[in-house]
Amino acid sequence: EDQRRAARLYRRRRLTALGVLIGTLLVFVLAARAIVGGEDEVAAGPSWDLAMPQAPVWLEQDAAIGRAVKRLDVLRIAGDRRKEIALTFDDGPSPYTPKVLAALRRYGAHGTFFQVGTMIDEAPEQTRAMTAMPGVELGNHTLGHPRLDLAERDQQEAQIAGGTEALKGAGAQDVRLFRPPYGATNSQTLAITDRFGLLPVNWSIDSRDYAKPGVAAIVDGVVSQARPGSIVLLHDGGGDRTQTVQALPRILSRLKRQGYRFVTVSELLVGNPPPTEGNTRTAGPAYTATDSGR
Repeated sequence: EDQRRAARLYRRRRLTALGVLIGTLLVFVLAARAIVGGEDEVAAGPSWDLAMPQAPVWLEQDAAIGRAVKRLDVLRIAGDRRKEIALTFDDGPSPYTPKVLAALRRYGAHGTFFQVGTMIDEAPEQTRAMTAMPGVELGNHTLGHPRLDLAERDQQEAQIAGGTEALKGAGAQDVRLFRPPYGATNSQTLAITDRFGLLPVNWSIDSRDYAKPGVAAIVDGVVSQARPGSIVLLHDGGGDRTQTVQALPRILSRLKRQGYRFVTVSELLVGNPPPTEGNTRTAGPAYTATDSGR
């Protein structure tokens, strides 16, 4: 009797397992027919979109940078389709960089950081961590921060290439943005960046935080000049940036109340394609040899 009971139990288990297997196979078959577009299922069900998925966002941004490289000498300001601003930070990484990042995160803001190669070499772990942070974009600010317009062509090339190599050595991928120190370029600079596929990025708003004019002056200077498509020059390195760290939350708060969104430079290019006017080398920002920290 025990043997007969065990045999019946074994048969029931086999039948159950077989039923599960058949059901699973049926699900896979129906799913496969839907994927390949069986006419009956598609006609009877919802309108399936079998097109290729949209390209990743970074591809769209890279394409926008590529278009700007072909059209512009130097990017200073984007278009005004959307109420967006790009905050950019030069001369890091430094001990002030984490405080800047914390302020950006607190306000849901994105930012672009133009880093100096020698500073990266001093703190590669900072740059490496930033490459994985959402809303953080990294750009090349040369290897050692010289005035490129006063340098020979081979020296310029070494500085620009060295900045990219330092970024990539710390884990950055596809470096496409370049901030010339002091905003200074000449025709040789532009020929080199064009060959490297880099977009020179200057600014339309100079916060003058490098001059340490006081927190209120930095805030008022940025907020009063803000307009859609603005690119703001700030610093997270190159000296004591306490005033910048204190001013940043106030800038973010006041402009956010005005309806601005804070995006990276590449995001700004996608949403606000830049005009040719105002984005040439001769229309670049004014500077003097005594200005430091740019």
